[in-house]
Order: sequence, then C-alpha cells, then structure tokens
Amino acid sequence: RPVPFMLPMGLKEILDYKVWKTQNDRDNKFPLFSLEEFEKADVKSGVLNIIKVDTSSPLITKSHFTKSQIVLLLQTQNAHAMPEMRRFMFDLLQKGIDCPVVIQRTYSSENADELSLFAATDCGGLLVDGLGDGIMLSVPQNDLALAKQQNSIAFGILQAARTRMSKTEYISCPSCGRTLFDLQETTALIRKRTDHLKGVKIGIMGCIVNGPGEMAAADFGYVGGAPGKINLYVGKKPVRFNIPEDEAVDRLVDLIKEHGKWVEPATAVVA
Repeated sequence: RPVPFMLPMGLKEILDYKVWKTQNDRDNKFPLFSLEEFEKADVKSGVLNIIKVDTSSPLITKSHFTKSQIVLLLQTQNAHAMPEMRRFMFDLLQKGIDCPVVIQRTYSSENADELSLFAATDCGGLLVDGLGDGIMLSVPQNDLALAKQQNSIAFGILQAARTRMSKTEYISCPSCGRTLFDLQETTALIRKRTDHLKGVKIGIMGCIVNGPGEMAAADFGYVGGAPGKINLYVGKKPVRFNIPEDEAVDRLVDLIKEHGKWVEPATAVVA
C-alpha cells in the first residue's frame, strides 16, 4: 500500500516500483525499489528513488549510486538490530557512500510504551551517533490505535536525537527537597499553554541551585527562585525575578511573545 510522507513541497507517496511505473501522476509519487529492481529499472524518478536493502543483502558498491537522488530504506532481520545496522552503515561510510539512510523497523508490540522503548533503542541509538537520516516504524495493520501513535513516537525519537525538531521540548529537573513548587502540576500547566510551539525548548526547574545549569540548552526557563516566587530566563540569562507563582505561566507566555517565538495555537503548523 502507498506510504505517505512529507517533503518541503508537500505530502507525497511512496509506491512499489511496479505500481509506480503505471502511474500518470509521478510528480507526487516516488518509487520504492529492491536493489535488483533498481539495477534493472528502465525508468527511474528524476527527484527521488528509494532502495530497500537488508543488512544481509549482497554488499553495495559505490557504482550503484551514480546520482544523488537516492535514499536507502534499511531493514534487518537480525534480533540485535541496532549493532547490525550500525555495522552496515559503517560499511557504507568506508565505501564512500554518503546517501541518506532511513532506518525501517517493524514491531509486533502490543502497546505504545513497548513500541517507544524498542524503537528508541534501535533507532535512537544510531541517530545520536549521527548514523541515519530518518526512521520508518511499522506496526501490525490491524492495531489501529497503535498505528495512530507510531508517527508521534517516531517524531519524538527524532527530536530526542536532535535530528528533527517538530514540537515543543521540555527540560525538567527530577524534583528534590529543594523544589519550590509543584513540578508536575506546573509542567502540565506550561505544556497546556505552549505545546504547539514547534522547536521551542522550555526549561522547568524546581530551584536555582542546579536548575540553570541543567536547562542551559533551553530557549526559555521557568525556575523556582524562592517559596511562591519564580524567576524567568531567556537562554542562560535570568530576566524576570520574584514573579508570584500564580502569575508566572502568563508571564512566561509574554516573554516568549516578546522574543518572537510565539504563534497562536490555531495557526501552528503540525510537522
């Protein structure tokens, strides 16, 4: 069946090569080849050709890639998927093959927690080392509830690996005896107001002892400064002090607006 995906020019489809050849509208569709089909194909896309390969496939050589419009869709049947895919990608690098690689994994998991854990291990372990350019997760087609969550899980892994920022990121401390406000309740309030801000990083820290250091990568920070009082940060710099806790979330939103990072929820673009 066709696989939809997003490119800068809009929603496109990936079709098996034999089906793609029969299409009149190829501007919005791209072919998915086996390596053998790609070698023998008499018609190829001038924009994007996706080649499905397995880590057990015959060794790929640079001669397969005479054009730049190629993406590999990498699969493995090895139970130890991550190290096996890592080995395959190192082989590509040693051969001077630097085309994009999408990591494809299929799971029989019965819930989103298991899928998140397994996919983060297999795919995230590669992405954080700079191996791979995207991921494609597959779950049993009869599990509609899990299928609806797989894209969200995939985007979460890409964001955690700093490969693609598609939603708001929250950096929160684990809470300790120094925490000066209800961390879980406050985080939920901040998320409710800001979770449509694509790519914005917000630090939520219980105190000023370790908090500023822990959230050093954040764009904005919400930090307990004293009992019932909040300090707000822009990057590593404190800019608002001793704000009453019941006003602090509103003031955080105002600060985000002042720095041009705010969009109204109705106009936010979903990645």
